[in-house]
Amino acid sequence: MKNKNVIVTLTVIISLLCLYFLSFTFIAQRKQNEAVKFATEKDGTLNLEKKQEFLDSIYDKPVYNLFGIKYTYKEVKENELALGLDLQGGMHVTLEVSPVEILKGLAGTNAKDPKFQEALKIAEERYKGGKDDYTALFFEAYKEIAPDKKLSDIFANTANSGRITYKSSDSEVKKVINTEVDDAIGRSFEILRNRIDKFGVIQPNIQRIQGTGRIQVELPGVENPQRVRNLLQGAAQLEFLEVFHMPEVIPYLNQINDYLLLKEKDAKAQKAPEKTPGSEAAKNLLTDDTTSTAKADTDTTAQAQADTTQKASPIYSLLRSGYSLRYEVKDTAKINRIFSDPKVQAMIPSNMRFIWEQKPYRDEQGGNTLELVPVKKSRTGKAGLTGDVITDARADVSSNAKSYEISMSMNPEGAKKWRNITREASSDPKNKRRVAIVLDDYVISAPVVQVEIPNGQSSITGDFTMEEARDLASKLKAGKLPAPVKIAEETIVGPSLGKEAIDSGLNSMLAGMIVVILFMVLYYTNAGLVADIALLFNLLFIVGVMANLGAVLTLPGIAGILLSIALAVDANVLINERVKEDLNEGKNLETALNSGYKNAFSAIIDSNVTTLIKGFVLLYFGTSLILGFAVTLIIGIFCSLFTSVLITRVIFNMRKKGTWSFSNKFSKNLFKTTAFDFIGKRKLYYTISGLIILAGIISISIKGFNLGVDFKGGRTYIVQFEKPVSTEDVKQNLHDAFGTSPEVKTYGSNNKLKITTSYLIDDDSDEAPIKAEQTLNDGLSKISDNKAKVLSASKIGPTIADDIKTSAILSLVVAIVLMFLYILIRFKKWQFAFGTMVSLFHVVLVVIALFSLLDGIVPFSLEIDQTFVAAILTVIGYSINDSVVVFDRIREFLSVHRGDKTQPQVINNALNDTLSRTIITGMSTIFVIIILFLFGGESIRGFSFAMLIGVLIGTYSSLCIGSPILVDFASWEDKKEPAKEASQVS
Repeated sequence: MKNKNVIVTLTVIISLLCLYFLSFTFIAQRKQNEAVKFATEKDGTLNLEKKQEFLDSIYDKPVYNLFGIKYTYKEVKENELALGLDLQGGMHVTLEVSPVEILKGLAGTNAKDPKFQEALKIAEERYKGGKDDYTALFFEAYKEIAPDKKLSDIFANTANSGRITYKSSDSEVKKVINTEVDDAIGRSFEILRNRIDKFGVIQPNIQRIQGTGRIQVELPGVENPQRVRNLLQGAAQLEFLEVFHMPEVIPYLNQINDYLLLKEKDAKAQKAPEKTPGSEAAKNLLTDDTTSTAKADTDTTAQAQADTTQKASPIYSLLRSGYSLRYEVKDTAKINRIFSDPKVQAMIPSNMRFIWEQKPYRDEQGGNTLELVPVKKSRTGKAGLTGDVITDARADVSSNAKSYEISMSMNPEGAKKWRNITREASSDPKNKRRVAIVLDDYVISAPVVQVEIPNGQSSITGDFTMEEARDLASKLKAGKLPAPVKIAEETIVGPSLGKEAIDSGLNSMLAGMIVVILFMVLYYTNAGLVADIALLFNLLFIVGVMANLGAVLTLPGIAGILLSIALAVDANVLINERVKEDLNEGKNLETALNSGYKNAFSAIIDSNVTTLIKGFVLLYFGTSLILGFAVTLIIGIFCSLFTSVLITRVIFNMRKKGTWSFSNKFSKNLFKTTAFDFIGKRKLYYTISGLIILAGIISISIKGFNLGVDFKGGRTYIVQFEKPVSTEDVKQNLHDAFGTSPEVKTYGSNNKLKITTSYLIDDDSDEAPIKAEQTLNDGLSKISDNKAKVLSASKIGPTIADDIKTSAILSLVVAIVLMFLYILIRFKKWQFAFGTMVSLFHVVLVVIALFSLLDGIVPFSLEIDQTFVAAILTVIGYSINDSVVVFDRIREFLSVHRGDKTQPQVINNALNDTLSRTIITGMSTIFVIIILFLFGGESIRGFSFAMLIGVLIGTYSSLCIGSPILVDFASWEDKKEPAKEASQVS
């Protein structure tokens, strides 16, 4: 085999890299276990505060030493394999930035115009119906209400001067408004990201959904949902605060330093701190400030400062600058702990406040540093000037044309206050003050005020790049146009439900691997063992690549891993069956291996390409947990191609002279003599399938679709009781509480329920989720002697539900069209592509029919939701794989046997010839899905059931529906030519 050494080297390198990236996960888990052990009380209860205390104590300390490279616990957590909320608990929120307030802000005083108000209402109603984006709907509604008016009649005002005039056309106004709305959403995104970073959650995820006004946020491990809601929905706070000179701050820092040294001494920590670069910075700072404040300081203070330069607490020893309170980013947690000490807070004057700057600065020593800025606050605690006075902020080229500056305009009230602030800050020519611009408790800039600014027109200068200037202008404008956000979708998963999901997910993965490994060895003997080695490499590569890319592992993601394992098995089955055929024909091992890999390669590529198409469609259209499934599936496809084709080939070549066995006495001739008449009985198969689909149509017309909450909207709760409970009793009690009957279903065990209600679904206020859960608890409390606990809660608004439905339909259509085109290009005959499409539609219709017919009969929920759509797409992919392999063999047989048999005979023989591969692959896949169905957990029970019946129907469809279509729709020449040639031969 060519390039064998390259493949071996690549395998070793990739394996080592995967182990390296996964090592962070093992270390993080070990530290978590140590924290649990530390926080477990004598009675066995876990003290969460002690656990957090332990983790905080090691947060910025090295906990992992890899060949001399030390990683702190924070760095370890950032590099570990991230778990989805369904596996560890936490909160998922989809926020929607409201364009209504933005439009009102742009309209200014014209916002009270009756026609403007009416257009807003109409647009909001249409938007709830899932139509278009809000601003487009507003433009449409305003034109309907006021056909004789222009948009500039509303939006031409002083706030928009220079951009919109009364002569502006509607298209020009629309462009400005769309830009402002998009900018407002972008600013909201930046503000939310900064808030989340400040929130302290490890591995948060925030992303903007392009083309919409929505922002998705995932916060693993949070246990206070209301705090998160307040954090995410609170208005942005922009303040302008004067900055203290360092000589004014040093006396208080000296007091804090003395207190910390005394505290250290009392704790009997006698070890002197090592001299660091920061110690010299502290000396410089004290020397400069002591000189400038000599008249005000007493001899005692001077002596204390001199002592401090010899021995310093962290507030001085960690300093990276001699002229400001600048620390390395990694040391900020230590400084925060010092300033959070109540005794330290008591030493700080009531008008002084310390705030970190937002953007790190790389100093001369190569460290990333942040300044802790001492600012003045008023007696009331409120800033003298806030961001709501800013009317505009733009990035401009500076006067020297070498850098950029920010031009800022204020309203008359703000201009007056700004004049007073700048006059005071610039009053001393030799010692001018800085003014800190603070956004959400972070200093985004602290320029020195050079002169009094009388008219509210200011320029913030500095060594800004174009991007930095634009970003700062954007942040300054955050106070101008309020862009309130509302929670459109919310999911809260409790830690106990997350632990249950982890256990079920890992159990299903382990059991699935064991079953497949045993099956391959039993059927293919030591050649099956080679396939099993490739499977283990495949699993290592998938998880390692996910850890490297920062991908999130979810429960559907585990299902994706299991499916990719099934695809890897499919590739090895194709190869092994081809090799077995050649060995049975008397070819030697080397020839059989070369021929087997060559002949199976095209079918392997085709099946993986079609699955990739499905994966990318899910990645593009999917949301939330479905994305996890798509990511792991795509990674798994690439890994399985490498392991199943290349690694197995290398292993076989390492032992050319040895004996490789591809079958045993049982499997050697299994399916060899089959002679099923698939083509002759096709009308029977058409009738059976037609009756099932007809029954499903009747069932759906009577019962309708059992839509999940993500397709219809609503609030869903997973509730666990101490004892088994009747769903009817719960439904009745909750009807009295909610005023309408909720949907109540058993969720796994008989003491766990899934409750769905539309109660307060249109209420976007902060109080709505609290009130809804309180009402739920009130209703559940009426069930006597059976305490209930809410394990998870979710809310999906009507707009989100409509979008999810649209995405689901689009994903199905796009996937089917793309697969049709691929098959058409690959096989070059429309009959093959048409047969594939008929087979696919047959699979989809039969699965939907069975879901409707069996709903209410099987002891678990059969909802049509996002996971069902993912299952359908997966089944489509599997059916395509089957069809590709079958059609590949049919095409091969047609070229070989053309002239000696009729086309139906050739196709029948091809189907029987490939039956062993079809059955073996189907069995291995079904084994995995059964394991997933039994152990995968209740949240993907419907998904795995749809997969199970889908694989069975898909196998049946490719043999009994798709292939016979080739005969029924073959051209007249294709049908007659072989028979004519056959008569000539005879």
